[in-house]
Amino acid sequence: IKSSHASALSGFQKADYVSTDMIKNVLANNVRYLEFSLFSKEQNNDSEPVVSSGYKRGNWKLTANVLSFREVLSVIKEYAFSEAFITNYNDPLFIYLDIKTEFKGTLNQCADLIIQQIGDRILDNRYRYQHQNIADTPMCNLMDRIVIMSNSGFGGTRLEEFINISESNGNLQRLEYSDVIIRKNFNVNAPDLLLKSNTFLFKFFSNIRVFKGIGRVCCSQYF
Repeated sequence: IKSSHASALSGFQKADYVSTDMIKNVLANNVRYLEFSLFSKEQNNDSEPVVSSGYKRGNWKLTANVLSFREVLSVIKEYAFSEAFITNYNDPLFIYLDIKTEFKGTLNQCADLIIQQIGDRILDNRYRYQHQNIADTPMCNLMDRIVIMSNSGFGGTRLEEFINISESNGNLQRLEYSDVIIRKNFNVNAPDLLLKSNTFLFKFFSNIRVFKGIGRVCCSQYF
């Protein structure tokens, strides 16, 4: 799966801009894994959800601007499954929500926006509340649909219903790239992590993530 870490960032993770144009760009290049860090715009429970880059502790947003979660979902709704815009419009789209707010009101708004903006693309009731392990689901069952992934922190909110797989129940493991290298060094039988492309140059940074489901690995990086 062609993947994009911090999909709305236009460049650096600090003091740079987030833009819906970057989301369009990665989708236009057939990326089907997107990742967004979710924050509360303000330090209160009723604050709207926004996308930025930064730290959960203190609600530190380090980008020069923020995007409303509504804007992000609106772009996904318009372009992610558009035959006129991309060639792999039938493929499933995986969205990882990196939750960096503890305000339940903000996360409840996220759930409402998911219903409003992409409700016709999310998975049906069989996959709600993580009832089934997505990693064991045949890909053909996910075509034309959006799979929502997350870290943790959504418990007790309306967002909980729409998370299909997360780190909170053990079905999803998030590894730093450095962890993969360390494991390789100490286990000679481990497979090499190898990425090849005739079009793109892959550069590895310390914040690259590897997402592992049962028997599946997806390497996520800046695109």
